[in-house]
Amino acid sequence: MTKALFFAKIREISILKRSNKSFKSRENMKKIAKLLAGIVLVEMVIISSVFLTFPTKACKILSEKNILQALV
Repeated sequence: MTKALFFAKIREISILKRSNKSFKSRENMKKIAKLLAGIVLVEMVIISSVFLTFPTKACKILSEKNILQALV
């Protein structure tokens, strides 16, 4: 779970770095960054629950899509 929070925070920070310097646009980008970070967090929770439920099948599916390398 801490790994999921870490990836979500990295996503949020990377989006904020790319945002424009104007205040209104920066505030909008903060909202978008938090939303995308939340999506990343949900994806990580779903993936981890799949690992707990079907570990061998999940490893096979994730390794085929090269997602496993991103998680490790």
